[in-house]
Amino acid sequence: MQYHEIKLTCVVGGALKSTLELLDKVLLINALIDTASHIHIYGEVGLAALYALGFKVGRVERSANNEKEYESVKQFFLAIFERAALNNVMIHLPVDFVVSPKIELEEEKKANESSLNNT
Repeated sequence: MQYHEIKLTCVVGGALKSTLELLDKVLLINALIDTASHIHIYGEVGLAALYALGFKVGRVERSANNEKEYESVKQFFLAIFERAALNNVMIHLPVDFVVSPKIELEEEKKANESSLNNT
């Protein structure tokens, strides 16, 4: 058996620091389609993939503009999903989430703590 005939399972995910890091992981997923039989996409990368499929994913802690970032890679994900289907690669996405009604950014936390301390 040739090395390129051996299929593998990949897990891609994690927290992101920037849109550029999201794009890097999207490009990695695209490259893995040629050798993987299953690709698991979790974390914020998984949220971006779900956004590309039309799911409302809400806001993440690191960015107030994550939907704008996800929109910038939406077409890449749609192309990945199409390539994966053509190559019989199973894409696994998150099915449950930890959610809260509000995400307080660090500045908001400090302002709230400061107002509590002043009373």
